[in-house]
Amino acid sequence: MGIHKFDPSNSRMLISRERKKILSPSKIRYLFKGNMIKVCDLGCGNGFFAIPICRWLRGRGEVIGVDISDEMLKELGMRAGKMGVKNLILKRSDEYMIPLLSRSMDIVFMACVLHEVKSARRFLSESKRILKDDGKLIVIDWKRMRTQGGPPLNVRIGKRKAIDYLKRVGFKEIEGVDLYPYHYVLIGKKG
Repeated sequence: MGIHKFDPSNSRMLISRERKKILSPSKIRYLFKGNMIKVCDLGCGNGFFAIPICRWLRGRGEVIGVDISDEMLKELGMRAGKMGVKNLILKRSDEYMIPLLSRSMDIVFMACVLHEVKSARRFLSESKRILKDDGKLIVIDWKRMRTQGGPPLNVRIGKRKAIDYLKRVGFKEIEGVDLYPYHYVLIGKKG
């Protein structure tokens, strides 16, 4: 299995109408409950999920958008500014050294990122480090099936393998939710 990095020059594709049809952020809104919560959107890109999450948390929480791409963070910052989003903080990161304090996040969220890292276990361990003891991880990624778009099939991490990775780094009560035709959703609690 190889790795596949999204090319930032294709960023418009990430916020297209077509993508919203197959991966609607509104379907996961129910996962972001609570008051004064801190969410880390790992691999936030240009904000396909980060901006809606900010809107859902307005007045009751903040989102830390983390990405390895300066281009994507700059684009997200401009989009958020135009939309009046105030509860978003942007941070540049390396894959395995997230610039956030240990046990500082209520939710770590990642969408279509797990298949892009060389070591999923190492990446998930670092994600776990920044979660509060009662925090939860939300993973959305491509199902291991042929689709018209998305990353090559050989780099996709199937749902079962992703669950195995979560278990190996110590996540508990892992739940799979079937919301999307081409993507799986996993929710795990820090153990």
